[in-house]
Amino acid sequence: MSLGMSYGWEIPPRFEPRLRGGRRPTSGTPGSYCSCCWRSASRKCGCRPWPTRTCGSCCYIGAALVRLRTKVRNQLDAIAKNEGLVGQRIGTRKGRQQLAALPLSGWYQQRRQDLFELLDRLEERIAPLNQAVQQAAEERVDAQRLMTHPGVGPVVALAYVLAIGDWQRFPRGKYVASYLGLIPEEDSSSNKRRLGHITKQGNSLVRWLLVEAATKAQRCDPAWHRQYLRLARNKHHGVAKVAIARKLSIRLYWMLRSGQDYEQVKERSSHAGQSVEASGHSLRRPTF
Repeated sequence: MSLGMSYGWEIPPRFEPRLRGGRRPTSGTPGSYCSCCWRSASRKCGCRPWPTRTCGSCCYIGAALVRLRTKVRNQLDAIAKNEGLVGQRIGTRKGRQQLAALPLSGWYQQRRQDLFELLDRLEERIAPLNQAVQQAAEERVDAQRLMTHPGVGPVVALAYVLAIGDWQRFPRGKYVASYLGLIPEEDSSSNKRRLGHITKQGNSLVRWLLVEAATKAQRCDPAWHRQYLRLARNKHHGVAKVAIARKLSIRLYWMLRSGQDYEQVKERSSHAGQSVEASGHSLRRPTF
């Protein structure tokens, strides 16, 4: 059965950009311009080589199909709840069998059948993409290091590494959070400081993956879990997830920078700010 759907899986061809005023870059040697954005070779650009962008396309397509699969499952869950079937998720085998056994009629039955077929087709498409992402993540040492963090799988690790690129571009972790759009906008005037919603600049896919990974990562860190519960209670659970995602992005940056896995970084951060009285020294505020 053909569902009449087409996915833009192939990499789009390289466009022919022009310089300011519509002029083409005619001067210079053949290697003096970037082949993607036609910037001067003396200036650094954010363009990635084609093999790297091919790995990134696997992450992007897989995440897009996972989002679509979630929407289909939510529609099936709505059908189950309307018929009184509560307590079983459609993602499980038992929940699907119970939903398929419900007596429906007319277009409602046809809709259930179409959603089941679409869900099966999406599962077939997602499986090879997951294998490709897993294989690409295993070939990268930095991605394997990030996968030691709870909640960070091959998709999140590979997407983060490809989006950040060379970590030496960022002197501090807060610059990474700003690069991914996880910091609030500021609209200040005079002595009044106003903070709004997050900027949402940078790679939207990596930002969405970090927010999804933050919900699981906060369960394994007591300090993050306390902050998550406090923000979810006082403000909103969406604000809590974004706050943990910002912390997660900074911690992953420090894992890349220090070359340490999750346990080593966690042990290192647990000793931060503690006094060194055990070694015979004490931290005191200097007097002037």
